[in-house]
Amino acid sequence: MSTDPSPSGARVILTPRHGGGEGSRGTRSAIIALTASLLFGIASAQARELPEVLRTSEVRSGNGVVVANTREAAAAGARLLRAGGNAIDAAVAAALALGVSEAEASGLGGNAWILIHLANGRDLAIDGSAVVPLGVKPEELQRQLDDGVEFGYKTVAAPGGLAALAYALERYGTRAFADVIAPAVEIADLGYRLPPHELAVVGAFGWKLRSNATLRDIFLSPSLEAWGAQHLYCMDELAATMRRLALRGARDFYTGEVADAIDADMRANEGSLRKADLELVRPVERTPVRGRYRGLDAISFPFPGGGGAVIEALHILDRFPRATLDSDSLNGTMIRLEAARIALYDLYVSWAVGPSEALRMLEPQRAAQRAAQIRPERALRVREILGREPTPPRQKGSTHVSVLDRDGNAVAMSLTFNEEFGACVATPGLGFPYNATLAFYDPGKPGTILFPRRGNVLPHTMSPTMLLRGGKPFMVLGGPGTGRITSSIVNTIVNVVDRRMGAAEAVSDPRVLWDSAKSPRVAIEMAAPHTDTDVAELSRRGFSEAYTLRFPPRPIDLLYFGGVNLAMFDGETGEAVGAGDPRRAGVAVGGDTP
Repeated sequence: MSTDPSPSGARVILTPRHGGGEGSRGTRSAIIALTASLLFGIASAQARELPEVLRTSEVRSGNGVVVANTREAAAAGARLLRAGGNAIDAAVAAALALGVSEAEASGLGGNAWILIHLANGRDLAIDGSAVVPLGVKPEELQRQLDDGVEFGYKTVAAPGGLAALAYALERYGTRAFADVIAPAVEIADLGYRLPPHELAVVGAFGWKLRSNATLRDIFLSPSLEAWGAQHLYCMDELAATMRRLALRGARDFYTGEVADAIDADMRANEGSLRKADLELVRPVERTPVRGRYRGLDAISFPFPGGGGAVIEALHILDRFPRATLDSDSLNGTMIRLEAARIALYDLYVSWAVGPSEALRMLEPQRAAQRAAQIRPERALRVREILGREPTPPRQKGSTHVSVLDRDGNAVAMSLTFNEEFGACVATPGLGFPYNATLAFYDPGKPGTILFPRRGNVLPHTMSPTMLLRGGKPFMVLGGPGTGRITSSIVNTIVNVVDRRMGAAEAVSDPRVLWDSAKSPRVAIEMAAPHTDTDVAELSRRGFSEAYTLRFPPRPIDLLYFGGVNLAMFDGETGEAVGAGDPRRAGVAVGGDTP
């Protein structure tokens, strides 16, 4: 990878790892990126050499951009933009393609949370949460969880993701469902290869995959081990299911032959999900949570999502001078850690208390009070923040799509199975895994929000987020990472807004994230500027536990630090700019890419 140092110390990637054009197109992109870096005044400290696995590239396009965790999915979305579709068309196409090419994280059997900004200025959120089935038996679920089994048919809730995708497309898209699912069908037919981190996930969860014939036959070799790096994964049954949905519409999943097959499989294997539950699934349109940061409007996903924590953390940081955060100092790190930590604690309390507490989180005076508590020289004790220990949610196995189109529409969408490969079961003939949502409830706590009551949806920390400038999209982002989501999103925003980084640098920058609601623990990527001296000093200041990731790491260990996929609008050039998080092989593809 060649680089060209600018007078200010900024580096321009001339040979991108992920996509972008070649020849004159690549040179033009490099010149534009250099100009942007000079305009932003990126400090030499921020232009430090990154480990290879943290490097990514920016893609610029005059026809919008799609950023996702696989090239296949990003290209599927860009294909819709190129054909004249809008950001909603592209996001739905990318999400359906992820259900094939990143099938351990999302798919037809999962959840989807969609944040939309329309070119007419309207903002909305579409909740596609999986719903607790009517026939769930908490005592049976509790016995299974007590035995340490967090997957299987008993953990499946009624999938809401596909319903949300179809609703978004019908209400706000411009293309037919058959058009947007077509790229996913092609991927399932022709096959795809897994990047190193996904191969590592297959290897780590192979013991679960062996328990289901459909998933075993797709992801494991005849010796019941993970395939090699060159293996082409084809999903014939899923392709057939998607063709049926293309012909009959997404409602067939909930009311037709697909629903019948799901019902029969669940009955045969003691799952609680039934066709009656599927028929009741309806996406819910919600009002995004809203705030301000450095004069920009910020919107994020409301309950049951974690967007309130992102907004409160930004409100807290907005009380500090820009110069305090525009550095690699430990004081700046402490302030960012504590802002995310406080906001997440408040989020967990709001789930228990109710809507009034959720609204209080977003009040300016609340941010002022919380900011005044932060002491860069010492981490706050839990009782100084809450007075009691919080109860955080558990959630794994997620992904994210960010999209901008040329007309000013934008989508930030997070999707999940709640666990890698979800419940690790698939109905014969249908070809997709189901979510494991019920495994993340607590049947031992009746009367709480985490009790699996019929019709409930699970609270979570997924936080599709946007920043708007003058009512138009400036940043569109989000990512997986459970309790680390707030930190990773907020850090990326600070990197762009306060530290003047471009998209690629903002998502690649080595992270320090608050890591656990149960202990004063941080997660640190041990790349410049982070050193062992910093780890020791953070410990002295109260973060006594640290998960340190040293380079080169195992691919699966990079997943711990999230995967923020970022799309931005460059007001100078009028172009959309995208950068995928290299920790999860994120890829940006422009809408004008052939």
